[in-house]
Amino acid sequence: MPFISISFLFLFLPISIAFHFFAARFGERARLCALILISFALFALWDIRAGIVLAGSVVVNMAIGRLLQQARDDEHAFQTNMFLFLGIGFNLGILAVFRYENFLIDNTNSIFGAGLEAGKLFAPLGVLFFCCDQIAYLIDLKRGKTPGTDPIRYTAFASFFPRLIAGPLVRYEQIAPQWKKLQIDSEDLATGLATFGIGLAKTVLLGGAVAPYAIITFSAAAAGERIDLVAAWTGVLAFACQIYFDLSGYADMAIGIGRCFGIRLPVNYRSPYRASNITEFWQRWNISLADFLRDYVYRPLGGNRDNTLRASANMVVTMVVAGLWYGAGRMFVAWALLHSFYLFLHRIWRVLGSSNDAVARFRATKTARELGVVLTFLAVTLAWIVFRVPDSAAGLNLFAALFGQYGTILPSGMASFLPQDIGILFIPMDSGPLIRAWLSIAVCLIVIFVFPNTDTLLSSFSPLKGDEEERPTRFWPLRWRASPFWAVALGAVAFAVLASPDGANAALHWRF
Repeated sequence: MPFISISFLFLFLPISIAFHFFAARFGERARLCALILISFALFALWDIRAGIVLAGSVVVNMAIGRLLQQARDDEHAFQTNMFLFLGIGFNLGILAVFRYENFLIDNTNSIFGAGLEAGKLFAPLGVLFFCCDQIAYLIDLKRGKTPGTDPIRYTAFASFFPRLIAGPLVRYEQIAPQWKKLQIDSEDLATGLATFGIGLAKTVLLGGAVAPYAIITFSAAAAGERIDLVAAWTGVLAFACQIYFDLSGYADMAIGIGRCFGIRLPVNYRSPYRASNITEFWQRWNISLADFLRDYVYRPLGGNRDNTLRASANMVVTMVVAGLWYGAGRMFVAWALLHSFYLFLHRIWRVLGSSNDAVARFRATKTARELGVVLTFLAVTLAWIVFRVPDSAAGLNLFAALFGQYGTILPSGMASFLPQDIGILFIPMDSGPLIRAWLSIAVCLIVIFVFPNTDTLLSSFSPLKGDEEERPTRFWPLRWRASPFWAVALGAVAFAVLASPDGANAALHWRF
């Protein structure tokens, strides 16, 4: 039952919110039990087997957590580490079986010629999220950053459904203090619905508008077709917009649903395409994942405390894990390695800035900032090709098209607006689809680079208190508030979503 479905929007969600409001009147335990029932009901409606896997995961992790806490309290370092490794191994085992089985078997066969056959196990809903969240819980428990908890509170944390469907990753200490809030007020509901509505519009109206053009281009590249320069850039830019609006839109919907239940989840996307360098991009893109990788992969490996070679190796390993987060495939690893190269180049640029006065002065200018935004967006957009294509042959085919190897083709109706001697082939064809594609891309880019993001728009009602807020832009100082204007505006957005002929653009999100 995806978020973008009539049954979820008009049946499951209203009933769940009403049931939760009613249960909260009877105290914290009743509220938590209601949330647990709601979450497992959603899993059961999706696939009863997913609910069974989640329940088994919660029980085992909770038992390991109890043993780990006892060993830590008794100052038994060996037992504490043993239980931690056991818990991490258990969660990684779940991921290996249900998410990465085919990837592991294919690579084993390629390397060793083992001839193993991949199974046909289903992929439980949210398996990546609840495994990683529980790994973080066990590590924090071992470090003494998270107190032990009782079964009801832990189950509510591990099974809270909005974040398991679309993220973000959440630490126990971020969500546990909020369980005690029993009076879920109208501000929570209004802010939650507004955040959800914005995310819905991002996914369906913006991401859905450009998705067909991305599909056409990448399908042609995968089929080995020769793609002209204009069509190639149309598809690549369309996908850059699509993936941002789809993933950030689903994250907004998850944050909005969480707020409807009185829970403030952390912001997960903060205008990443406005970043002036690749490091800043990763501080704005899938923030909870970047924080998870930093705290539980990069720093335990040594971070940047050692020499440059060791730090670079740590960065590569961390980025490969990031690539595998998005998908079990070699092209996701290649995408991660490309981003590692970007990060390495940025590290060299920072070193030059600290040792060369001319570079340092240039980096402090507005021109450098604006140029950095353009170059970072271009680098990230080109990297999305590696992320999206099924294999290296399709990627090379599309890269060749981007640089004009297969020429440039435009509708003959545009010939009167352009010079005739610049190598463009004009052929009789309908110019409507191309114009609509670039208008859709232009609208998306304007929203990305000019409009305030969701966090800024609702900054007076921040999804998670304490988060750093981005100030409203000079040109669009918009702020959401509970008012007739915003009620009408979001109502119009909801109507446009429901009336959209393309429907939900769920296919991209559920690839991950």
